[in-house]
Amino acid sequence: MRKNEKVSIIGHRGFSSRHAGNSMWAFRAALEAGVDAVETDLRESCDGVLLCAHYPFHVSSVPRNPFTNPFVSGSTSQTLEKLGYVPFSDLLDFVRGQDIRILCDLKVREPQFPRRVLDQVGKSNVDTAQIILGVRNMAQMEHRGPAKTLGFLPYKDMREFFNRQGDIFRVWEKNVPRLNVDGEKGVLPQGRIWVMTKMLGITGKSTQERLSVIYKNPRVTGILLNDVGLIVDNKPALDSARAEILANTF
Repeated sequence: MRKNEKVSIIGHRGFSSRHAGNSMWAFRAALEAGVDAVETDLRESCDGVLLCAHYPFHVSSVPRNPFTNPFVSGSTSQTLEKLGYVPFSDLLDFVRGQDIRILCDLKVREPQFPRRVLDQVGKSNVDTAQIILGVRNMAQMEHRGPAKTLGFLPYKDMREFFNRQGDIFRVWEKNVPRLNVDGEKGVLPQGRIWVMTKMLGITGKSTQERLSVIYKNPRVTGILLNDVGLIVDNKPALDSARAEILANTF
């Protein structure tokens, strides 16, 4: 990381503490709050349409709300959109030309899935520079094209990921102390680290106190969280405190 690099704020499934995750309401609210990126989960319907969805599409005899229950009826894009799932193309249309990035968590682990995601990005006339592919295995790295990549991988795979020219690595909040130990030992690979917050078993949940500690960590360059307001509203003070720490660290 660069000495003066600021911390990127990533809305986990948008501003998902305020709105249903992976909904256009959540994405809009995150952009309005001033995040640097929004994260979304990507899956495919049975007819090959990319949709913003964390959970798999399960066939059931009873239609259910995708925002309150992951097991929904139907598997075609038409059925799923009627149930409230957002097409990835809608999110791309929304961010086109705006100063914001999309972190795509590739829930389909097939090696060539990144190509299909980038095909949709091209069809939507969105700059590839706005896209970060969140890969789930090393095989997907071979099909990333010109896009930047983030490794949603086990901590032990960090060095290999960066050796393969990966750009950013996701570290769970519980592993931040390990970052510090490895950094002090001089065995931490060089590369950008984004931390995924988690509290009480809820991914993306945190508090101002916990976020302040992560934000000031000189080895962290990004934070994924649900309530982006916890950081955005206090960013000037956090940036000042972080700058002082960086000045004394490097």
